[in-house]
Amino acid sequence: MSQIAHPLPKIADPAHGPNKSDLRARRLVSLAFAKYRAAPADIRQGALAMIGKWETERTCLPWYPQTWRSILAMPVDQAEQVVLADTDVGQMLRASAPFAGIFTSEEMIALRQPDDH
Repeated sequence: MSQIAHPLPKIADPAHGPNKSDLRARRLVSLAFAKYRAAPADIRQGALAMIGKWETERTCLPWYPQTWRSILAMPVDQAEQVVLADTDVGQMLRASAPFAGIFTSEEMIALRQPDDH
């Protein structure tokens, strides 16, 4: 698996495990990758359009679009491993995934449901 460096300090606290926001983001990204497998060209095109918007509007650090472009160039299985990794980088990527607009209303409602943990 590729190692992706990041410019920010650690944000995960291994002693406490993932937070609720990250658990929801993990579910969202897992579903996004399932959709990516089913329609790779469409999902990739939408993600790249969102990344372009981030760059045009300067809504995030350059690291995010650069890293997401690299991830979207990887095979889907490898990309999913990087983004779902239980690491600071994985958590950062899940918090800023470029998959807006690919979920149905029903999927979004289901994704917002609290965890049973």
